[in-house]
Amino acid sequence: MPKAETAWGSIVLECGNGNHRRIEMARLVTGAQTYVVDPDTTSYFASWTSHEVPARYSAVVRERVAAPDADRFTVFSASKDRQKPAAASLRWGRNYYLIWREELSAKIPDDLLIAELGPTGRWHCALVGLPETRDPAAERWLTTHTGLVFGGPLSQWGVVYPPPFGTTASGDLVLPDVGPMVLSFASNDETERTVELISMNQLRTLDLPISKNATQMMEVRASNAGERVGTIVLGEQRQGIEWTTASYTKVEAVTLELSDPATGATRVEEFHLPACYEALTDVRHGRLRLLSISVPSFVRPRVCARAMTEIVWTDYQIPPASLADGLGDLILDRDKDIWINCGAYGSWVAMAERSEEKRPPELPNSYRRELEWLFRNNNLHLLAGKRVPKALDGDMLAGLERLGLNSRMAGHARKIMQSIGRRR
Repeated sequence: MPKAETAWGSIVLECGNGNHRRIEMARLVTGAQTYVVDPDTTSYFASWTSHEVPARYSAVVRERVAAPDADRFTVFSASKDRQKPAAASLRWGRNYYLIWREELSAKIPDDLLIAELGPTGRWHCALVGLPETRDPAAERWLTTHTGLVFGGPLSQWGVVYPPPFGTTASGDLVLPDVGPMVLSFASNDETERTVELISMNQLRTLDLPISKNATQMMEVRASNAGERVGTIVLGEQRQGIEWTTASYTKVEAVTLELSDPATGATRVEEFHLPACYEALTDVRHGRLRLLSISVPSFVRPRVCARAMTEIVWTDYQIPPASLADGLGDLILDRDKDIWINCGAYGSWVAMAERSEEKRPPELPNSYRRELEWLFRNNNLHLLAGKRVPKALDGDMLAGLERLGLNSRMAGHARKIMQSIGRRR
């Protein structure tokens, strides 16, 4: 059972075949709980929740969870967590737990079986391991006896810059020979991945670890195309890359010229590179000054801003002749969120900032009512062990600063914090 957000109320859990278990929310609020259920049933769910249970939590626990299927193998992912999630699809190179009833005549292939665990009544469980590459015989057996299909790769990668022109007859990406290459890698599962970057002429291998459920970017610099990365290997994916130096393939970039007010030194940054992101942050804090910006004729930058109390972005139409001056003034306005979007040629976002102001020693009743409304709409009913209407002013402010808001409530919270001299 998932962790609850409030200690008030109780629920009744149907554990199978007439086994009704009453569970107090005061226990669930301490963390997720595990309860023994009967596998010889159809589903598990909360058949009753008291009126104190929040509607969102009640909807979650009332949703029926299917019991193991007596006519086929039920599959759970072999994750490191104590609670193993039910598998919605299969993937090569992963381990799974299979649960089945003893009357099932099918036998797990020996080349998949890792270990068979002890039975519970008429139910059995085994840990199986799938090969790294596709095995047609194993695929037929698994899809037939589990009812699941094999999904695609859980890791992706892409070339951020320069924009590829296309592919060769052998499937290699064709890139223009300009500037450093910027790559983006993403791992969308619970497994840490390693990217291999192999040079074409020196067979040099570079490893880039990608954390689970994360996205990382890498900049590959080299003096000429012959020394750049020739093959990218990520999990089961292998992709070749080729460069062309033909004159008609030259790719332009959005470039910014910046100066250091302290030394007078100037520099040029390309908008799509990570160094430019840091440079614009320095412009926002007055450490650098934006002198000019060069944009290819076919690129239409989108410049947006919004106040701290707003949710919707406002577009700014800045004439091309005064683009640098207009952007420079807008970037310096740290009371606004700023977004400069040039599509494939780069994007930059900066959030609004406000200096800390002394907050009032006591919240007026009007502010307390607004905070109570905000907490109630985010299903938060307890603060420091007290019901929200009885909570102290300091606990209400601390709770607002830590509150995980849904997207439609973010603007309300920022408006409240601004009105009482705080910032979120």
